[in-house]
Amino acid sequence: MMNLEDIECIRKVRSGDIGAFAVIVDRYKAIVFNIVCKIINDRQHAEDITQDVFIKVFRSLGKFKEKSKFSTWLYSITYNTTISAIRKIKSRCIIFNDSLQDAENSELLDELDAVSKEEKLKCLEQVLKQMPVEDSLLITLHYIEEQPVASVAEITGLSQSNVKIRLYRIRKYMNFEINKLLKKDE
Repeated sequence: MMNLEDIECIRKVRSGDIGAFAVIVDRYKAIVFNIVCKIINDRQHAEDITQDVFIKVFRSLGKFKEKSKFSTWLYSITYNTTISAIRKIKSRCIIFNDSLQDAENSELLDELDAVSKEEKLKCLEQVLKQMPVEDSLLITLHYIEEQPVASVAEITGLSQSNVKIRLYRIRKYMNFEINKLLKKDE
């Protein structure tokens, strides 16, 4: 269900109270910026894209249907705006191998138990930076922003089953890459 304060602000903006949009920006600017940062990995570009997101949201408020959550609609605009910006600057993409063997992966996971949490987080950060943008966004939305699979699917335009499959593959890839980094440090 949608936040009642969001509905009130949106209705005020639609009826001409442009100042009410500041409440929406204040409420969501940190989340939008964090999502964009996770994808773009460049603070200045992220700030520009965040601003573009809110301009698009303001211009598109008339199209928002109050049947769904405002945050889901906002995250969808954030995702699409960021992906479009990345395509414009031709960001690099890393293709990862889908054929990782489960036995190899589980052996590496056992070795993770001996590593400190700080080292694991450092490796996780590094792997997230290397990942393709869309994969990084899926992880951010589902695990960091705690969006359910249905919302992630709506935001990204993927089917729910596709989101689940991609999250599984991404986790598998991340485990493999983190373990590879940890082995290199030994």
